[in-house]
Amino acid sequence: ISDMRDEARRDLRFPYPAELKSDATLEQQEEHQRLEDTFFDRRNEAIKEDTQKLIEQRQVELTSFNRDRIEQIYEDVVINNAAKEAMMTTFNEMMTYLATYNDPKLKKRSFTSYSTFRNANTEVKRQLIEGYLRLEVGGDNLKK
Repeated sequence: ISDMRDEARRDLRFPYPAELKSDATLEQQEEHQRLEDTFFDRRNEAIKEDTQKLIEQRQVELTSFNRDRIEQIYEDVVINNAAKEAMMTTFNEMMTYLATYNDPKLKKRSFTSYSTFRNANTEVKRQLIEGYLRLEVGGDNLKK
């Protein structure tokens, strides 16, 4: 379902309300403000509706398949999800390894190599990764 939600989100054309002209009436301004205030709710509802349509299409498609084909599709989905999870784990580990330093000038790495990081205590690694993922890093804070 998350893949279908991503597809619906990607394919949705739901533009933000255009700027009003400077001579807009009070009613137009109020309507524009209402559209801006409800934009994200309306967009999420449109994504939800499109996702539901995709789910219904997929259900119709799957009912025409025999059991072997459905099992193959299920196996492919499980393998793809496991691969995606492994990829994200490795990516998050690498990102955290590259961003972990022992000094304020960001010159001395906390780990001598990526393999040292991977072999570090699991709990320490988990805390570092979770902490790094919670950071809000702006462009000004990145190492040059």
